[in-house]
Amino acid sequence: MVPLVRHAVALGLLVVLVGAAPTASGDDFPDFSLPVTDGTTFRLADHSEDVVVLIFMYPGLASYEVLEPSLKTLYREYRNGSMGDHLVMLSISVNPAYTLAELETYRQERGVPWLHARDDPVNSTATLYRVNEVVHIAIRGPSNVTRSWAVNGPVDVSGVTELVDSVIARAYWGNSVALGGVRSDPLQPRPGERVALTVPVTNRKVATAEEVELFLLIDHEAFPSRNVSVGPGETVEVAFLWNATEGDHELWAQTRSGGGALNFGSLVVADAPPAPGPYLLPLLVGAMAAVAASAVILFVRRRRK
Repeated sequence: MVPLVRHAVALGLLVVLVGAAPTASGDDFPDFSLPVTDGTTFRLADHSEDVVVLIFMYPGLASYEVLEPSLKTLYREYRNGSMGDHLVMLSISVNPAYTLAELETYRQERGVPWLHARDDPVNSTATLYRVNEVVHIAIRGPSNVTRSWAVNGPVDVSGVTELVDSVIARAYWGNSVALGGVRSDPLQPRPGERVALTVPVTNRKVATAEEVELFLLIDHEAFPSRNVSVGPGETVEVAFLWNATEGDHELWAQTRSGGGALNFGSLVVADAPPAPGPYLLPLLVGAMAAVAASAVILFVRRRRK
């Protein structure tokens, strides 16, 4: 246990809601309010539509400060990108020796863009969240959906960054990978043609790559899966080759990684292009009649001259 001193020694452990499982209730993310360093009060209830990242820490603790640069990167990339103001971070000091004014000085000196709060030693938020060791991180998405995990041993900065990155994305969108619609080339294949079926795979994370195992099913028959590495914020197009057979086909694309993204569509394979719809033929006839009428009018005008 790290003693409550102004400059705590490095603990080298990261604990994130130890032993808790993802839940749809608020039991693992109880409501609270704390004064923060800009003079306002942070109320968790005000952020029900946001992803909230709570970081229980001691100012000056080495295991916190070694993670701080990665947390800054995640914060800025998400806030400046797809998530905007819907990402909220708050560092909560569990060291009562620091006043709010001192925490604000510490925050500004280190260039941390999110606010800091001082835990109430009487009605302790750390106790409410079962914080036994620091650094302790808790992340909650909209509708009180929470994610939790534990990392034991010396702090693995890259590993923690990847975990936090993944949990933020999944807490907001439900998964960290998005699949676009399956595209066919040619667009209207005929039986026996070699068809390229392409699936766009997007990594919603902002700092770490996603290793994706992609599956494509046609009429519930699966192709061999494809493994692809997608960089942060990138979209990679994955192609499957198929010998077209006649009929109406259901297409399903899905992943196991990134929260289990899913997309589906349909494809018609026929010997001839689809017949014109019921409204197309009258339009064509009307257009031809208009052209014929114009030609007659022009002919009559010329005869009158």
